[in-house]
Amino acid sequence: MNTVMVVGAGQMGAGIAEVFAAKGFRVLLHDQSKETTERGKLGIEGRLGKLVKKGYANEEDVASTLKRIEPVFQLSEAARAELVIEAATENGEIKKEIFKAIDEFAPEGRLWRRIRPLYL
Repeated sequence: MNTVMVVGAGQMGAGIAEVFAAKGFRVLLHDQSKETTERGKLGIEGRLGKLVKKGYANEEDVASTLKRIEPVFQLSEAARAELVIEAATENGEIKKEIFKAIDEFAPEGRLWRRIRPLYL
């Protein structure tokens, strides 16, 4: 597995994206708007910058991590991911819409297909 998509760029989603990217995965980060998606990546950049200032990380590792996070603006990008993680708002109706869209775009046989029925 190389590519993970995280749907939701808030505190939880951005944190998940940060951990996957730090571990070497390519991460597609998505939220409801371009602005919130980009704000999520900026938050990751800020948190990683604090780690460098405190001596817990070096600038090269931070740069590599940030390079692996790609903001995406369409749920159809799920077609490029081997794993899709939903970390969006806790609104059930919005979650159902997200799950339906991801189900449409995620390729057959990927992990999403195996866990989707638990949520719909």
